[in-house]
Amino acid sequence: MYSPGDDPPAMYPEAMAIIDACRQHKMVVAAASRTPTPEVTRAFMQKLGLDQRFDNIQLIPAANGYDAHSAQKDRCHLPNIKAATGYEYDAMLFFDDERGNVEKVSQLGVCSVLVSSHVGLCLQTFREGLVKYAAQQRR
Repeated sequence: MYSPGDDPPAMYPEAMAIIDACRQHKMVVAAASRTPTPEVTRAFMQKLGLDQRFDNIQLIPAANGYDAHSAQKDRCHLPNIKAATGYEYDAMLFFDDERGNVEKVSQLGVCSVLVSSHVGLCLQTFREGLVKYAAQQRR
């Protein structure tokens, strides 16, 4: 959890440019986060200008943000994104830094890519995701 003594919120170095490029290419972009404080997360997103860059934002409360009994990407976030955007799971490309989320969301038919929590979404991982998505679409 963030406290006033922590560094201010920031994006991984290449993530903002990737999001902006997606928007320029008319891609629908959504964000999903399990967080104990959705209102704080939303404030950070506003401060970073992210609230205007996403077509859909799913901030679902969790007791501590990571507990196994709280909202899961496959049962809450992605169904909500599907309902809000009208896109089927097989038309989605999903990036996450938690292997369990990637595995569960993949079972829905979503093209899912594991992102390093140390690097974040970077151009190399994004390209790998696009290649994986294109291959999945050819099946």
